[in-house]
Amino acid sequence: MDMSAPSSNSGALEYEVHMTDIRNDPGLPENYSEQLKKLLINLRINTDIAGFCEISSEILDNFILHSEEQYGLIAFQYFLQKQKLSLCFGDCGIGFRNSLSKNPSYKYLLDKPSAYSISEAIKEEITRFQQQRGSGLAMLIEYVLENKGELFITSENGYFTIDANGKPQLGDKKYNLPGVQIEFRIPENV
Repeated sequence: MDMSAPSSNSGALEYEVHMTDIRNDPGLPENYSEQLKKLLINLRINTDIAGFCEISSEILDNFILHSEEQYGLIAFQYFLQKQKLSLCFGDCGIGFRNSLSKNPSYKYLLDKPSAYSISEAIKEEITRFQQQRGSGLAMLIEYVLENKGELFITSENGYFTIDANGKPQLGDKKYNLPGVQIEFRIPENV
C-alpha cells in the first residue's frame, strides 16, 4: 500500500490523487489511517486530521467485517483550487442488503429495494452481528454534516446522498453496482 505518488494535471499542482488497492486484512484500517495521516501532514492540509483518519479507518473496518470480498480500492483526493478533500472507497462484495440480512432480525431486507437497505444500514446500531455494533455509517454521516461536506453511498441499484447544504436524498439508480461504494468530500477549512 503505497500512497506516496501524487498526480496533477499540469506542472502546477491543482489536485492530488492517491489510489490504493486494498486487501481484506484486519490491520488495514490502522495501517491506512497512519499513511493517510502522514500524507495530510506532508501536504499541509488544514483539516481535522485525526477525525478524517478515524472516518477512513471506520469505512475500511466495515469493508473487512461486512464485504466478504478480498479486494477493494480506496482513493484520497485533494483539490487545491476548491480546497476540498475527498475519500472514495469501493468493493465488489455482497452489499448492504445481503450483509444485513445475515442477521435474522433483518432477513426481511432481501424482499426490499436496495435503497431501503441503505436507509436501514445508516441508522445507529443496525448491524449484521448480534452484538452491539453498527455505528460506523452513522458516525460518517455525522462527520460529513458537521464539516459541511457531501456524501455519496451506493449499493446495488440504491443510493443515499447528502449535498453540501446537508439535504439527504435516497433513491434508485438505473444500473446495478456490486458491493458498496462510498465517497465523502469536505471543505479544507471549516
